[in-house]
Amino acid sequence: MERSCVYWQAKKTRTGTGIKLVQYRLGSWNGLAFTGRPKVRTNSIYTVEYVSNDKEIYTKFELINSFVLSKLTLSPEGSMGRFSWINRTQGWFLLSSPTSDSCVQYSFCGPYGRCEIEQSPPCKCLKGFTPKRPDQWAYGDWKSGYQREIVLGCGVGEGFRKYSFMKLPDTQGSWFDRSMTLEQCETKCRSECNCTAYATLDIKYDTWCLIWYRELIDMRIFPDDGQDIYVRMAASELDEEKKVS
Repeated sequence: MERSCVYWQAKKTRTGTGIKLVQYRLGSWNGLAFTGRPKVRTNSIYTVEYVSNDKEIYTKFELINSFVLSKLTLSPEGSMGRFSWINRTQGWFLLSSPTSDSCVQYSFCGPYGRCEIEQSPPCKCLKGFTPKRPDQWAYGDWKSGYQREIVLGCGVGEGFRKYSFMKLPDTQGSWFDRSMTLEQCETKCRSECNCTAYATLDIKYDTWCLIWYRELIDMRIFPDDGQDIYVRMAASELDEEKKVS
């Protein structure tokens, strides 16, 4: 089954070696927008349509006013931008670019880290996780990410902790189903020991199921436009939370 994941790649070259590195990721489509670019929606200049079926996956931008000249560019270095032609200046004007801050960089905070651009430092760990390499923090390097304080054991009582206003993690190694409700999604994730998190795939109708089976990578906070995700936690973690509350 195809993944509803959209991301850009840029090619970098080392001496004698050609490699591909993910520069930034638009995120999965949630019924209204890409989770990594929640403000890129239909506006006064163009409409946005996302199509995903058994035969094809694509995004279409269509101009509302035929007199407007607009272009979407992707440079060899991986920089993307949308421009509009301004007659008064006789030049192209940058309308938007996803590479606007550090949190846009792919996996900037590493596995199980979430990026909050308004904070300093911007990388924070999810509750119940701790830095893998604390020694690297002094140098502003968070790429190694975080690890669980209590390892999952697929035991009785394991559950989920809800995080809101999130850009959903990279969907490589994920699975989705368009016929399931969020409650059914939770049940499936709980029954599978290698399931690490779940979320609704379509927030417009609060339907469909998206499940992760790997480390959660490339998350960030969007205070006004983010999405809910439910992360699997050990029973003792959740028990401590209940005692505090």
